[in-house]
Amino acid sequence: MTFWSTDDNWGTVLDAAEGMYSITDSPIGEYIGDWDTSITQLINSLNFTGMVNPYVTFKSKWDIEENNDFVQFQVSTDGISWTSLSGNYTIIGSGQGGQISGEPGYDGYQVEWV
Repeated sequence: MTFWSTDDNWGTVLDAAEGMYSITDSPIGEYIGDWDTSITQLINSLNFTGMVNPYVTFKSKWDIEENNDFVQFQVSTDGISWTSLSGNYTIIGSGQGGQISGEPGYDGYQVEWV
């Protein structure tokens, strides 16, 4: 967790798609209802200057209250304004609960690493 800035209860668990650990917002059980939390990479930021069509790959699994809670993968060029990115498993937010209408994110249940 050295390279990450987190709030609340983030931690690592011995359950990973590759390697030994993965990062989770709820390392000791289920997440708290109506919880707004974030994790941000601070050190070793990526420099895409001069790159054409850069992309990010990662593996994930989740158990997120469908049509209510939401996880978004976001990028920023200045650390102030953020853009939500869509991916192979994102849905468009419904505007209900924590879902921002029209923005991509993850919800529902994905038991296997994808």
